[in-house]
Amino acid sequence: MQPRLVEGDGKGVKSYGSLDANIIIANAPDPVFVSDLEGKILQANDAVSQLLGFRQDEVLEQSLSRFISPAETREFTAALREVVERGVMRNVVLNPRSASGEVIPTSLNASALRDADGRAIGVIGILRDMRELDKARAYAESLIKNAPDAVFVSDLEGKILQANDAVFALLGFRPDELIEQSLSRIISSDETREFLAALREVVERGVTRNARLNPRSARGTVRRARPVGSRGVRTPRRWPARSSLRGRRRTPSSTRPAPTRRA
Repeated sequence: MQPRLVEGDGKGVKSYGSLDANIIIANAPDPVFVSDLEGKILQANDAVSQLLGFRQDEVLEQSLSRFISPAETREFTAALREVVERGVMRNVVLNPRSASGEVIPTSLNASALRDADGRAIGVIGILRDMRELDKARAYAESLIKNAPDAVFVSDLEGKILQANDAVFALLGFRPDELIEQSLSRIISSDETREFLAALREVVERGVTRNARLNPRSARGTVRRARPVGSRGVRTPRRWPARSSLRGRRRTPSSTRPAPTRRA
């Protein structure tokens, strides 16, 4: 049950509902703050101070713009308007600067605070420190890059977002000839449909899915591959899929034209 919040000031947000909002915010494990509709911070828990390295008195009554860039301030202000006008929760990527000068990548989840009459009186924001996620992503990218098998990452429409050197060695294309290209460029229509169906299953069921693909190389030969394993990868903004394939042998084919290779 959400508390009915009716007043905000530098001493915190007071609740007249069944829950004490101040206690909830103060004891939240994540960095949580409350701001007015102009972005002035009215309340922040200890986790905010730990994240940014500022004392409470250095944070309270300050505009959020003190800690983020002008561009992010504009994005945050736009998010506030959307939260208030549409009554939705918004995720925003912010990079506040800490007391030591470190820029900290965070994801902000913002929702409106309303009084007993339903009027928006402020915003509650929950910050998520993305540094560990960024480290994990960098580690995963390192694994992909150095994998002995051909590994690529695509979006849910089959556009190739990332591929390791083994992919280029297998198919003979340069990176600029494959990255940002649809996988349908190098496989048949039937295989494209099978691959997209596999992606849907990966996303909906959270499973690893195998599909047999026969991509055409830069020389126009078909690389008959062992099953491709696809696995969904969650990110804050999208659901890409990571796939790997192992080449078996190369055979000529005249059924599909080879992709045009740029000079």
